[in-house]
Amino acid sequence: MYLGNSLERRILEIVKESGEKGILQRDLWKILGIDSRNGARIVRRLEQCGYLVREAVMYKGRRTYIVKIAKKVLTPIVIDSLLKSIPCFTCEYLQKCGEGAEINPIKCEKINRWIMEQLKRRK
Repeated sequence: MYLGNSLERRILEIVKESGEKGILQRDLWKILGIDSRNGARIVRRLEQCGYLVREAVMYKGRRTYIVKIAKKVLTPIVIDSLLKSIPCFTCEYLQKCGEGAEINPIKCEKINRWIMEQLKRRK
């Protein structure tokens, strides 16, 4: 799921900030200034994508949900050092590079030098 929607991002931020205890859905709606129908729809979608977890609870005699951030969101992404060393990711010309673009990666000195270094290391 692409999180292009700023409301979805804001929900994730608020829920993450609430910590392990989570936040009541109704409190989330109040903070965001949205109605429960729209809020519940977005939270369900985020839950289906694995970003959030909802726990049914009784609050003031009514059934509601505590919303918590999913563990997968809190798990840091580890990028292999080999991938980090690829010069393309930090290249100032990345936006101009590609097949049929202004800069051709096949003729790029930086990437060709990096490839040669990797080949030497494997020998």
